[in-house]
Amino acid sequence: MSNQNLRTEHGEQSQHGEQSQHGEQSQSDQQSGEQIRQRVSPEQLAPQQAPAQPSLHPPTQPQRGEQSLQPPPARPQFRPAGGQGQQLLQPLESSAIDAKYAELGGSDGFLGQPVTDERVTPDGVGRYRHYENGSIHWHPDAGAHETHGWIREKWSELGWEQSFLGYPVIDEKNTPDGDGDFQHFQGGSIYSHSGGAFEVHGAIRAKWASFGWERSFLGYPVTDERTTPDGEGRYNHFQNGSIYWHPDTGAHELHGWIRQKWASLGWERSVLGYPLTDEKNTPDGEGDFQQFQWGHIHSHAFTGAHETHGAIRRFWAQQGWEQGPLGYPMSDELSTPGGGRYSIFEGGVVYWHPEKGAQMANYLPVRGSSIVQQVDDEVAKLIEGTALFYAGATEITAVHHWYEYGGTRYYRVLELDFDLEAAVTGFNPSVDLDLFLAFEVDGEDVVVTIVRERHHVDSAWWQELLTLGFQEIVDHTVSERFEKKIQRQIGQEISIPAGVNLLAAQLQDDGELRLYLGA
Repeated sequence: MSNQNLRTEHGEQSQHGEQSQHGEQSQSDQQSGEQIRQRVSPEQLAPQQAPAQPSLHPPTQPQRGEQSLQPPPARPQFRPAGGQGQQLLQPLESSAIDAKYAELGGSDGFLGQPVTDERVTPDGVGRYRHYENGSIHWHPDAGAHETHGWIREKWSELGWEQSFLGYPVIDEKNTPDGDGDFQHFQGGSIYSHSGGAFEVHGAIRAKWASFGWERSFLGYPVTDERTTPDGEGRYNHFQNGSIYWHPDTGAHELHGWIRQKWASLGWERSVLGYPLTDEKNTPDGEGDFQQFQWGHIHSHAFTGAHETHGAIRRFWAQQGWEQGPLGYPMSDELSTPGGGRYSIFEGGVVYWHPEKGAQMANYLPVRGSSIVQQVDDEVAKLIEGTALFYAGATEITAVHHWYEYGGTRYYRVLELDFDLEAAVTGFNPSVDLDLFLAFEVDGEDVVVTIVRERHHVDSAWWQELLTLGFQEIVDHTVSERFEKKIQRQIGQEISIPAGVNLLAAQLQDDGELRLYLGA
């Protein structure tokens, strides 16, 4: 399921998780206590065993570490002593903070020497003390826990214990994959990796946890949770995808080709709206799909990722989706100058008009035998006056559903075979010449592309064939000039009515070329 290098509103170039124009989370968002940020108990925030990962697109799934992130800042040391609360208290003789400090090694531990007395937190509920390289915060429900480094810096940035995260419920720990660190809080978590530290909370955090946290196909978060540009939802970007939440749809992941297609259409403000499901395998087992509020995106290794919606999508569904005669979509929904809409599928074109609704598009047939004759006529002109001549009838040997050559994948390629011989005294060299043709529509024209030429010849006669001009014949056969001649001949065979548009050209298995039409 095409990569762009332009910045989008969702903070990305072609790779995941770069900074965006969404802006950082507002202070009101951070302190609102809205539905998706409800605090949970320490027991609820205990790390969970990762479930089995869903099946993915192996060829299309981005790999971890491909995101273009700015180098992380230097690890912070400590907050100035007067930065949080000014009320100085005499520490209790054996306070929980002192006990935690001793447990971590005291002055010989990574926190270093204390730089403040024990104090009451600004929310009036807990206590804290700052040290050279971190802090310890205590809450009657959460206990005493340290924070330091990038995670402490992120928590400070969000508003300490007065943020939606609340108090820490565990000390900082290494992640199970061994590549990062994390810390759970009353209202969420902060994860740090080589790209920095980012928070996750609420329904998005729950969805990420259900996939297996950082060891899932999504990887680590590369943004904090943010408000979507339409103002209705929330999202986090991860190394290899995103999770989007909306009050009507819940939280769902996107990744790979389907996410790229959705992004190219305009994310949640596109014709599709928010995702209604995670990405799933199609019933035929060959592709993937995802349902959105107003449509679908289907992806396949050959066709790529394309959206369907509205009346055309309903017509396709009635035909059996990808398992029906239409197969997978090969285009997004397109428009005609006359107000019509259409989508190209593997098995034809579905056309919609406001007066007629959705239906299969009409087409003009061009017989395969006619195409063969046109090629024969052109090759006959090329060998005229040489020692070469036709040794048999030209045949359609195959119609390739997909054909890849020179790094380009072509749809419905016609393979022709014709034999040439040389009338030369003393030897009788022959060559089997194969020609591969592809057809597509460009405006009002049918474009013929000679994908490749392939020939088979006894090497003993190769030099003799070259002296007879065979190489020049091959060069002319695969030339743009040869293509244009065939195009003109096809154009002379078809007559498109006035006010009708040429929508698509598709070869059938018997070599017939169908030219689909719509107003």
